[in-house]
Amino acid sequence: FSNLYYALGLLFTISTTETWPDVMDDCRTGVNGSWAAVPFFLIYMVLMYCIILNAVVAVVLAHFQNTEDVGRHIFEDLRTKWAVLDPYQTKTMSFTAFCILIRTLEQPVGTAVPQLPSQGLSLRWLNR
Repeated sequence: FSNLYYALGLLFTISTTETWPDVMDDCRTGVNGSWAAVPFFLIYMVLMYCIILNAVVAVVLAHFQNTEDVGRHIFEDLRTKWAVLDPYQTKTMSFTAFCILIRTLEQPVGTAVPQLPSQGLSLRWLNR
């Protein structure tokens, strides 16, 4: 803690829970420190834990929100195109029909390149 630069670097290092008990012991009374070192480090570690935990949870939740929207779109696309290939709802299809399904589904499930909404989607050729 000789200057602000080293103090901030040390606080960042101990916020990752790396050797913070050793730093706290060096700052205690009797080792050129103060009695306030123990409460300061305990409060600092609890606050950093809460901030880091909230940041991780926020990133995970944001990722799941984006993933859920994409997954719903993929599922609806699969269901629509499956219904065209299985009009009698037998829940089965031939290998040829399955290959057509995979070719018409957008990536990452199928191999088709996503179309622009203005282009529309015509599956009339599948009914041949």
